[in-house]
Amino acid sequence: MSLLTKQISVFVAFSCLLLLGCESEKNATYYQKTAADWESYVSEISDSNGVSLENTIILVLKSSECAPAISELKMWDDFISEDNKFSVKLVIIEKYERASQVFLEEQDITLPSFFDTDGLVLERNLLPTTPMKVFINGEGTIEKMGSIDSRSSAKDFLSMGA
Repeated sequence: MSLLTKQISVFVAFSCLLLLGCESEKNATYYQKTAADWESYVSEISDSNGVSLENTIILVLKSSECAPAISELKMWDDFISEDNKFSVKLVIIEKYERASQVFLEEQDITLPSFFDTDGLVLERNLLPTTPMKVFINGEGTIEKMGSIDSRSSAKDFLSMGA
């Protein structure tokens, strides 16, 4: 192996470590949020006061998301009927609530849903972007986060590391 190849390998390895470290730090803010932060948000966007979000997967997306996100959404809709250990809730960011309702009807989604007509989930700094999924564990802390893109199954998401 030439000296140049070794230098490139070391540079690539160092860059990967640096990037992964920055990504972890970037998401630390969102992992510090709690079930109480999310419950406050849900009560603000809906009539649901006193909703418990412990042991809950929250799916957050816009009604205009791409096909892979919609595909994963349908997977979660099927998952909830198979497994009752977790609750799955959907938050749709859409200016008009009726457009969200039409989206759910057209996609045949039956998940309990909340409509965020002002994009408060991002404004409240609960998530860095959409579409995303968040798992709030039984202790009320954010255990896992990930993008919604149909690359993994519900069971994979629930078993992967934070």
